[in-house]
This record gives sequence, C-alpha cells and structure tokens, in this order.
Amino acid sequence: GIPPVKMQVSGFFDARRKLVEVTSPSVAHRADRMPWRLPWSADIARSILRHELVHVAIHQALGERISRISRSWIEFMAYAVQVELMPENMRKAVLDKYPEATAFESVEPSRNIFGIVRVASPPIW
Repeated sequence: GIPPVKMQVSGFFDARRKLVEVTSPSVAHRADRMPWRLPWSADIARSILRHELVHVAIHQALGERISRISRSWIEFMAYAVQVELMPENMRKAVLDKYPEATAFESVEPSRNIFGIVRVASPPIW
C-alpha cells in the first residue's frame, strides 16, 4: 500500500520508480480533502496531475543534478506552472479563497530559479 504520509496528499511523483499517482476524481473522499479549500473535482485532479508532471519534467531535465536545486524551489516551479495552467475560473476560485495572499515584491526568486536551470541543462525555450 501507499505509505501513510503519501495518503495525506492528492498526488505525488516517485522519481525512483518513475511513477506519478493522483487521487482519482471518481473515488469517494473524506470531507477534509479540499485542495486550496475547494471541493474535490475532476478539474482539481487534472490540476494536481499537471503539478506532478512539472516534477517529472524537472527530474528528466536535470537528472542527477536535481540535488543542486532545493525542494522548495522545485515545488515553487511546480506550483507556478500549475496555477498558470488552471482554467481562469478555477484560478480565480483558488485566489479568492486566500484573500490574505500578496504578490512577491521582487522577481529575484524567479530569476534565481531560471538561472540555475539554464546552467544545469540546455534551455528549452
């Protein structure tokens, strides 16, 4: 079975086994499964799959060099792509659930991320 720590997430990428798992939108869920404070749905499951596929792409691009980037930066990139790819109405619903959230005051964190990626592998853009 899935280790207990993974049961608390809606999706994960296991790089060692090269496996992505996302909780099915058709499975009955507990009331507390509400990513971004939204009820579980097929749209949520697809969004989580996109997030996990960003992890796959990063691991494929960097290979063994993945250790050069902190887990926090990798998660940042996965969430940034995930939110950008959300349908407009879903992105608005997510952001509306977090009125206290504010934008970054500087673009410096993203410059650092892309600088590291460019050094570690050929650019894909």
